Amino acid sequence: MPLPIVSAEDDAAILDMLTRTLAGEGDRVRRAGEGAAALVRLGVERADLLLTAQRLPRVTGLAVIAGLPARAGAILPISVMSARTLPLPPAAPRSSSCRSRSTRKCPSRRCGRGCARPSRAGAASGVGDA
Repeated sequence: MPLPIVSAEDDAAILDMLTRTLAGEGDRVRRAGEGAAALVRLGVERADLLLTAQRLPRVTGLAVIAGLPARAGAILPISVMSARTLPLPPAAPRSSSCRSRSTRKCPSRRCGRGCARPSRAGAASGVGDA
């Protein structure tokens, strides 16, 4: 049985991908390019799932959720999506003796980034030597 879904997304490429994927599974997707259009659709059509982007023009995803029309005894599952990326913290500086190529702690005590593993007595590799 097809699941009636309202998808609110202002990025056409993402909305197309969601529609193709869900329709390919047999679901019936009603598209809304902005939050206000989603509220109109939800007011006149039955939906069993709401997929909404958070950052929509004029009416945000959270405003869509807050403005959902009340239906007696109805529970509407909601998924809020966001493509926003957060900046990564800067990597710790490495000294010339650092053998690590990753952002993890260097196993060498000499690099100044800290030592994740203490020196083992009799280690032949020299890693972790002071």
